[in-house]
Amino acid sequence: ITLSNLARIPLERGDLDEAERLYREALTTFRQRLGPDAWNNGVVLTHLATIARRRGQLAEAQRLAREALAIHETAFPDGSQYTASAQVELGHVLLARGRPGAAVAHVRAALAQREAEVGPDHESTAEARALLARLGR
Repeated sequence: ITLSNLARIPLERGDLDEAERLYREALTTFRQRLGPDAWNNGVVLTHLATIARRRGQLAEAQRLAREALAIHETAFPDGSQYTASAQVELGHVLLARGRPGAAVAHVRAALAQREAEVGPDHESTAEARALLARLGR
């Protein structure tokens, strides 16, 4: 079990301080051991973006989500579930910032990726579809 896996527990419990502490420690470790562009960093950055969004730190959440997305787009040029997760998080952030139009392309790309990889009935696909509906698309 890695720190990033352990950090999911306090995140799911709503303990954002502990989740952030563990994710930041995991990020430091991944960057030191795997380099700054490793896909693992993007996963952690997506979670940190979620935490920042939940705290209402929307500029920071957007920065983190964009950094995660850039890492995943480089690591997985043909897309991945990790890329889709970063796109969905960025969509949530942009919606929260009052920019639903800017979110649409990211969420549509995430929905297409999830439908292709895990199918139309998977919960992650449903999450992207629900966000797209909230965006009015």
